[in-house]
Amino acid sequence: MDIQSLNVAVNVEILERTRTGSITGPIWLHLEDRDFPEKDWFDFPVALLNSWIEEISALRQGELQTGRIRFMEGPLTVAVRLSSNTIAQASFMRSEQALF
Repeated sequence: MDIQSLNVAVNVEILERTRTGSITGPIWLHLEDRDFPEKDWFDFPVALLNSWIEEISALRQGELQTGRIRFMEGPLTVAVRLSSNTIAQASFMRSEQALF
């Protein structure tokens, strides 16, 4: 699927810190008419954002051909390939099976 716009949604009003110091709360990806994995997906937003930034930076710098945006809760991944500076191709997957 070609995408020009993909937004990261985080509900910062209900973030929580666990006893071990991890921060949990809702985080999901929003396309024009879809949410992945779903709206208000509960995961580890700070850890995810850090790993996603590193992955996308390596992709943009040409260190990777395909970047993988992974969620920690569940076998959920978005495989991303850049086709230009403004358009990416993405596969949204559960257990390595493309959903869309």
